[in-house]
Amino acid sequence: MRLPIKGKIVALTLFIALVSCNEKKPVLFDVLIKNGSVINLEDGTISVSNIFINNNRITKITTDASLSDVEAKATIDATGKYIVPGFWDNHTHFRGGDSLIDVNKNFL
Repeated sequence: MRLPIKGKIVALTLFIALVSCNEKKPVLFDVLIKNGSVINLEDGTISVSNIFINNNRITKITTDASLSDVEAKATIDATGKYIVPGFWDNHTHFRGGDSLIDVNKNFL
């Protein structure tokens, strides 16, 4: 059985309405640090990346330039800046001379 023209129009309208209701909602992050040069500590490579933070933790790092499906409460443009996630202050002065060489090696 074939649908009359009115039925086809109604079916098409319902289809369009349903498809348009399924828009992707953007993912919300607390902080977005975008376009920073991220240094990989394992191999020394540098890539322009975006860092996503929620609850004071890095939750995602991506090199994808498209940020159309992302929202952030705060955005930091790190263009031209370097970012080293997980890096710490490694400038240390050891004391004890020869007697603490093994202790200092274990500490590092």
